[in-house]
Amino acid sequence: MLYVFGRPPILPLIASTVTIIFGGLTLITGDPMWVQIKVTIFNTLVALMLWMGLRTGHNFFHFVFGKTFHYTPEGWRKLTRNVAWFFLFTAVINEAVRLGFNGVEIWTTDHVFTGIDIWVLFKLFIVMPLTALFFWWQVRIMQQYRLPEPSPVRAQQHTST
Repeated sequence: MLYVFGRPPILPLIASTVTIIFGGLTLITGDPMWVQIKVTIFNTLVALMLWMGLRTGHNFFHFVFGKTFHYTPEGWRKLTRNVAWFFLFTAVINEAVRLGFNGVEIWTTDHVFTGIDIWVLFKLFIVMPLTALFFWWQVRIMQQYRLPEPSPVRAQQHTST
């Protein structure tokens, strides 16, 4: 991204920074709650940032992906709105599972699942597939808002004027 677009990859940079901070807090305190609430805090903040961008006319996804994907303004708005709702939804269900299974132990024939185990399994087998399905659905929806890619000749003329 830095070489091609002249800016660092914003979303991975933000996500990795937040992950390092909360992972560090988990290691320092020995409390896995920090890793669990990172999801809630990060997803809620991303949703708020996306909605604020829509309200102020600064669409984050268009800024980050606008040189790669070409959609109408309405398409960018709908994608941003849908992703904001999805992030808020995943923040809420993350907290529901985190708090709902806090201190729980489920005994099976050969293993005891703690609340942390259940949270990890929830993330792996519910949230990850749900996220993949959601973004697959968004790609399908966005096809109706797709613009033709600019030709290299027009793009060069546009940048030279």
